[in-house]
Amino acid sequence: MSYPGEYTDPLVRKMEARVPMISGYATLRMRAITRPSTSTVSGLEDNQIFGTFENTSETNFTVQMRQTSDESVSGTRTDVGSAHALVPGGRVTETFSPFQTFLEAYCTADGPGFLRLQMQSRIKWEIMAFDKSDTFYPQQLRDVSPIEDI
Repeated sequence: MSYPGEYTDPLVRKMEARVPMISGYATLRMRAITRPSTSTVSGLEDNQIFGTFENTSETNFTVQMRQTSDESVSGTRTDVGSAHALVPGGRVTETFSPFQTFLEAYCTADGPGFLRLQMQSRIKWEIMAFDKSDTFYPQQLRDVSPIEDI
């Protein structure tokens, strides 16, 4: 399904997210809302994502992308791609292939810091909000403050 003014398959869709990285927490949750319906001619396979991870803070952290088919906070997660240890100002690119509905950016070590994630994919992703009443996530996600561009 396409929307007015939107490219239809098989073109690549781009998105960007800027999120805090807090050790031991998933601080970005995305949901796949459309999947490609035609054969690949755009350079990326149907479920591939070309991602650029950038540390825009003054502290080190390690980020790992995880996937799940469970919308709850306590469901089983599996790693997608490699974990990336990012130094301040560090940047790394990776192509990974999630096959489940939900995708998360999880901080496995160090921090807190800020991640800028740029993704190109044939899948249309929607960034999900965090519930303010859910204490499973850190306070920084429920009481959001603006992130200044560098």
